[in-house]
Amino acid sequence: MQLWLRKDNVWQMTKILSYDHHEAPYQNLRKEIQLSNKILETYKGFYTTPRAGQCNVTTQNNSLLLEIGNQKLPIFPESESLFFVKERDLTFEL
Repeated sequence: MQLWLRKDNVWQMTKILSYDHHEAPYQNLRKEIQLSNKILETYKGFYTTPRAGQCNVTTQNNSLLLEIGNQKLPIFPESESLFFVKERDLTFEL
């Protein structure tokens, strides 16, 4: 809601009132493909990124697990070199 006041024949917005804000729900539109364990094994190791610093990629249950600090994120292949997180809009090119 907005509150407008007219002063000296000019309308001015003076207040903006709002409540009950929520994050927009993320809708994953990416499609996961299947890669062989042999291909997934080639991605294991330590990587350094400009924003997150050092991270570790391991395999777990026929997929990849990205460890950054104390966070562990399962990442899924969209192509042979592009991976994504299902819960938010994050992609990784390995």
